Amino acid sequence: MSTPNTWDFDHLFAHLASLGAIMGTMMGYMPEAAAFIAFLWYIIQIWESKTIQGWVHHATPAEVVAKAVLAKAAGVAVDKVANAKEVAADKIDTATTEAARILAAAPKP
Repeated sequence: MSTPNTWDFDHLFAHLASLGAIMGTMMGYMPEAAAFIAFLWYIIQIWESKTIQGWVHHATPAEVVAKAVLAKAAGVAVDKVANAKEVAADKIDTATTEAARILAAAPKP
């Protein structure tokens, strides 16, 4: 399955070939097998779509809750990391100020 919202030449070519096969069969220029193969191509594309896969592989209530808990934990972790960075920056500022005070108070040689 390709990534969502991306089109490559292979998909475009296959869609145009399938459409051509269906139209050619309807106009009597191609055998019915060509339309059948094109029909299979479209069935595969529909089956692999995000919507159908979402219906087939729907999450259980426990999976939904677990996903929500993980998302909340990730948010808390991000907040803790940001808070830790702020605390570390404050400690560095305090240490820098203290070091400057100690150096200023030290006797000059």
